[in-house]
Amino acid sequence: MREDKRVPMRRWRRLGAAVGAVLLLASCAPEGGTAAPQGGSSVQAGEALEGSGRMDILREGSLVLSVDFETLNILVTDEATGREWATNPPAADEDLVAGEDYKPRLKAQFDISYLANRSVRNIDSYTECAEKEQYQAFRLENGVRIVYTLGDLDLTAEDLPQKLSTARAVALILKNTELTEEQKDSFTACYETEEATGDWVWKSNNFGSKLGDVLELFQTIGYTAADLQADCQAFGLPYTPREKLGFRVPVDYTLEKGVFRVSVDAAGLEYPADYPLLSLNLCPYFGAADSEQDGYILLPDGSGALMEFDKEHHRISSVDLPIYGRDLSVGKGRREPVAQPVLLPVFGLKTGSDAFMAVVEEGEALGTIHAERAGSNSSYNAVGTTFTLRAQDSMDLSGVGTGAAEVGVLQRQPYAGRLTVAYRFLHGEEADYAGMARAYRRTLVEEQGYRKADDTEPTLYVETVGAVQSSKNVLGVNYQGVTALTTYAQSAAMARELAETAGRPVKLRLTGWLNGGYDPTALNRFKPVSALVIVAGVCLGAESGLLTGAMSAFLSNFFFGQGPWTPWQMFGFGLIGFLAGVLFRPGALPRGRVALCVYGGLSTLILYGAIVNFGSLLMFGNTALNWAGLLAVYASGLPFDLVHAAATVLFLAILGPAMIEKLERLRRKYGLLETAA
Repeated sequence: MREDKRVPMRRWRRLGAAVGAVLLLASCAPEGGTAAPQGGSSVQAGEALEGSGRMDILREGSLVLSVDFETLNILVTDEATGREWATNPPAADEDLVAGEDYKPRLKAQFDISYLANRSVRNIDSYTECAEKEQYQAFRLENGVRIVYTLGDLDLTAEDLPQKLSTARAVALILKNTELTEEQKDSFTACYETEEATGDWVWKSNNFGSKLGDVLELFQTIGYTAADLQADCQAFGLPYTPREKLGFRVPVDYTLEKGVFRVSVDAAGLEYPADYPLLSLNLCPYFGAADSEQDGYILLPDGSGALMEFDKEHHRISSVDLPIYGRDLSVGKGRREPVAQPVLLPVFGLKTGSDAFMAVVEEGEALGTIHAERAGSNSSYNAVGTTFTLRAQDSMDLSGVGTGAAEVGVLQRQPYAGRLTVAYRFLHGEEADYAGMARAYRRTLVEEQGYRKADDTEPTLYVETVGAVQSSKNVLGVNYQGVTALTTYAQSAAMARELAETAGRPVKLRLTGWLNGGYDPTALNRFKPVSALVIVAGVCLGAESGLLTGAMSAFLSNFFFGQGPWTPWQMFGFGLIGFLAGVLFRPGALPRGRVALCVYGGLSTLILYGAIVNFGSLLMFGNTALNWAGLLAVYASGLPFDLVHAAATVLFLAILGPAMIEKLERLRRKYGLLETAA
């Protein structure tokens, strides 16, 4: 086994535009059939760009688009105002708040997350691309395309052939006119010819300064894993593919009509099939303002919200706002505070006498606006967009919700459209939230064809919250209850007063008017199970009622979730069915509607409720096992029990006698079971 030594890519960065393009494509190709590029749109751009420092790419009016090839920092300079907007803060290395592991993110134009062995991992464009100088730059008509290659793609000794045929050695290296004599000498220093065949074989003692040179040589000629496999097969040598983790991300930076756009064609993303891309965090620190500057971040929360830079008077250090709201098809995730959903794909940042307004033009439905104050991760106030390329979720196969049998699920096909964020720059009196709003309105009218509504007197919308759940106390016992906020009469009064004052119609929306308020839960018990169990006991006898009740709970929980509560529910439903068979045996109690409803309501409320509530006290153990704890459990479960009892009474009143009649007819006809005389 040859020694695994790596050669820094800095040594062969600028080998020429044509060779570099070939290398880039080869480095991202699938290796040994184990990895396949996703997407596949090829890079179509103009001349290749090379540089060692800052290069001006495009000038439009007073705006200049530039690239710093040392860090890949993209800059837009307004020569009229002297303001310089950059994708990365210039003093990231001197940041006293950010840790050493976080500073590379400040210097990255983007970072990506991917799935590896069922866990999510993150890499950034600075650490895995700019520092390794694994990129290509191409001139566009109105900007520049940077093709980032992230990951470890350096060749090692393990990637070199142990044996090459004479014909292959001549074609690839010895007669290759694009190679220098020094490069060819590195090959002959590490390989020697066999006397019998004339083939070239790897020397056993060639470790030294020439190893790095020969690695650079094979990198230059674009030697790939497919080449290595073919050379091994030609001589019957074993071939073991070495998996390399690499991602290819082309990003377009353009300047047109005063608008700076950052765009990614998701169809052109390339990555190993075993490491699917999950998300792309694009320009998270564009225009970031340090902690010494005054200003704020504009967020599209409801009618608009401002996130002031002054963190001393605010508890929230960062916020994530999914554009158009959270994707309800993907797990519940972390519960967010009650807020208006984001209806506009726009955000902005003001600092000093300058500001920018950004619009997510493409892929906005996949975007989440992330804003953070200085002090949370770094010394900078910043706002950017994270795009979900492929959604992931989990499924609990246990049916209990414990996660013991949880498996991950992944969106079958990734997003294949474009992701575009457009930045517009404001100065002076226009550089505030009102100016951002006007700029966005102009964008909608001039670029997207929106027009002013014909109705000059828009309708007023009023939303009131009826009640919320809160912690309450009775006789020193805590329980979850409902606190009223707005009554029906108050809601109506507000709507009338607003209509009279404004002289226009008002539409009133009531929320939190169900049981439980804003988060209703009691109606989950509105089910006919108890009524059906009672009917079974009345018609088929006590034993059948017991079995029907117990099996109903057991079987239904395969759909609603098995757990330690299942035996208690089986006992509760079974007891209701058993007593129904005993009490309604022929001649004991009448089988009329009133008697059925009275029994159904009391048995559900008292018997079933008592059993299940007592079981909850024993199962979850977060309440003391005493009279006070028992009272608390029964108080918190009373709304559920009342709804359950009401549902039982309602179903028995409507369907009970008819169901008993039908079931009795079937019992007598087929002689299924006989009730006790």
